[in-house]
Amino acid sequence: EGCGVGMAPHLPELVPYLIRCLQENKALVRSITCWTLCRYSSWILASQKYLEPLMQGLLERILDTNKRVQEAACSAFAQLEEEACTELVPYLLPILQTLVLAFGKYQHKNLLILYDAVG
Repeated sequence: EGCGVGMAPHLPELVPYLIRCLQENKALVRSITCWTLCRYSSWILASQKYLEPLMQGLLERILDTNKRVQEAACSAFAQLEEEACTELVPYLLPILQTLVLAFGKYQHKNLLILYDAVG
């Protein structure tokens, strides 16, 4: 899972950088960043320090204008959601607001991924 042991010493520097990359102009960078961050979600959940900025960044990317970024963000959110369980309770309102907006925005393929994230 993301070379966790070897990367662990670098994650305190790397994770904030990756969270900033979620705002990158290039859609490919935003998409790959979503994927990369979800690989380290267990470390992020354990540290707690980066959970809120990660949630904010992923929720913004779920509503991205680029379909591939939407897909990557939804998949990353689903992975985070699966690992986090009750740790996401404080974020339920923004999560639900974002998902409702996404249901109105997404088309067929991404709707399936969104259903998976909700389900």
